[in-house]
Amino acid sequence: MIERLGLLKIIPNDLSALLGKHNCVQFEYEHLRPYLKQPDSLKLNVALSRRNHHLECLIAETFPDEAQNFNDLSASLQQQPIKLNGPLLLDPVYISKPWGREIWFSGIEDRGISSCEETPIAWLFDIFGKQLGCEGFPLLLKILDPLAEENIGDLYFELHTEKVEVYVVTHVDRSAWPDGIGYIRYGFNQTLLKQYESPDLFLFDYRAAVKNYEQIRRKIDAGASGLAKTEAKLRKAMYCFTDLQPIMSGDVITVEPFMPHSLMHGVRVVEFQTPHYERYILSFGQKVITQDHWDTDEALKVARLDGYSASAGANDIIADFDRFQVERLEIPPGQTRALSTDRYQIIMGIAGKLSCYTGERLSAESAWFIPPGEEAFEIRNKTKEPSVFLRARETPPT
Repeated sequence: MIERLGLLKIIPNDLSALLGKHNCVQFEYEHLRPYLKQPDSLKLNVALSRRNHHLECLIAETFPDEAQNFNDLSASLQQQPIKLNGPLLLDPVYISKPWGREIWFSGIEDRGISSCEETPIAWLFDIFGKQLGCEGFPLLLKILDPLAEENIGDLYFELHTEKVEVYVVTHVDRSAWPDGIGYIRYGFNQTLLKQYESPDLFLFDYRAAVKNYEQIRRKIDAGASGLAKTEAKLRKAMYCFTDLQPIMSGDVITVEPFMPHSLMHGVRVVEFQTPHYERYILSFGQKVITQDHWDTDEALKVARLDGYSASAGANDIIADFDRFQVERLEIPPGQTRALSTDRYQIIMGIAGKLSCYTGERLSAESAWFIPPGEEAFEIRNKTKEPSVFLRARETPPT
């Protein structure tokens, strides 16, 4: 039987106490949606059950009245329960871009929300955030998957004032880069900068080059023809002020606030970042869809002018920011690794296959959210090949 509790405004920390002597309880919850362009609220139905020492839940907008127990409810909803004690397999959402697509595994935004067992993670973290160790927005894990065509597949040349990013290169398309070496546009041309008497004069000329290109870009976007050669010439003149860095599969690139950057076509990366969505577009080689202007002038007021600094691509810590840390870890064939669970963590498979005590499997480009726990989380490599994965954790407050 399902014990009905009505509307709960606050979810207690101790879910076992909420269950009491019952195997399953059902309640309603008012979910606020501040992540939408027009924020609102949504009433949700929640079922919580205790089975085989695991706490499981089902969440939906409506529940069928005829369900008599948790199994019936799961079958009626055609929804698998979410195990709150174990790793949560993150289902991605695909976001189209002019240059290709982004694949979000932990995104919560108006444009798209990732899910777990077909349940939006925004619902899950709002209702059970205390138990999962994440009451707000989690670190954002996504894949950037640009097209292989030159210029069309190049990302915005942009900077962020708050967002911190780390890229791990997973694939370089040889149809774009036959030698397997791709590029990222990162910062400004240091050789050219040194030829100027001052940074201000350098930026003055760069700004003029951008404005010249933007004018021809807008004419083309408005439908003008016969401007291809002029567009290519002005784009080249604009980009000569910036710097290109070679990158290949396995390389790690860290992008801190105020650093202009643009991943080039045909280079696929896994990205971890803080959950900020602000950006300033300095330039773009095609029509910008998401806004009607470039932010060149504002961006250049704060842009960093120092050059590229490569990150080590070795095991363990590959990015260590104030807000979060990312490790690249390898488990040899037949071995197990115990991960500390003092706080939540997000892991993504890079190579090989891994498994855990629940039977869940982690393969390349799949991801788990692992909640905190009293015991270490053991992850196993039962295959005959090494398995590699990334682990991201927020930095604990000092």
